[in-house]
Amino acid sequence: NNSKQVSIPKVASTNLKKALLESKGLLPGPPDQVSENTTNSLIATCCHLTAEVAAAHYDLQRAYTFTFIRHPYTRLYASYQEDMWQHYAVLVKILRSARGWSEAELADRGAVEGEAASITFTEFLTMVGSTDTDTEDKHWQPWFLEAQPCLILYNYIGYIEDMETGFQIVRDAVFGDQGRGVELSTAGVNHWSRREVVEAYREVSQSVLDRIYQNFEDDFVIGGYSRDIECIS
Repeated sequence: NNSKQVSIPKVASTNLKKALLESKGLLPGPPDQVSENTTNSLIATCCHLTAEVAAAHYDLQRAYTFTFIRHPYTRLYASYQEDMWQHYAVLVKILRSARGWSEAELADRGAVEGEAASITFTEFLTMVGSTDTDTEDKHWQPWFLEAQPCLILYNYIGYIEDMETGFQIVRDAVFGDQGRGVELSTAGVNHWSRREVVEAYREVSQSVLDRIYQNFEDDFVIGGYSRDIECIS
């Protein structure tokens, strides 16, 4: 089962990996997962082709290579709800960029952590929009930088918005009849209703939304997603 999954944070990668691993004795082994630095290292060295780079690229292209992508708006909302609070450095960046805290104020860890629960979605997006995409946290870095669809020749790119169908396609392609008994769990994916996500974005200023689109334009365009918040699915 020569397959490679390019795993992107906040795109249900854990659910997909579990479904491919939970075989009930039907699957002979797990698919390889491309390390998070593989594609970026290939891009960084593609103009200086070495034997190691060539081997890594060849290994990808020989396998059934797949990934899943997600609407930038819902991915960012998921990151805000689930991941932002876990990173002290991120809280510091938000308070610096969105609230203008001084370095003296930011040096007070207790004060910083005390503000965590009050940080709004708009403030989170303000921080994301003011950060270079290359240095973003993986959970909200543009998936284009991780997946590199212009470099890797994918056999399949699925959408989390229709992940059950996508999983069936990958499962059947990789495992054939052996994988027919494996089902995909969607537990933990899309906790929020479309209405909740849309309402959250309606509170965000147009200037912040414009900055988000600028940083995530590749994700929108290549994924075929609309920047109109009313079209969030």
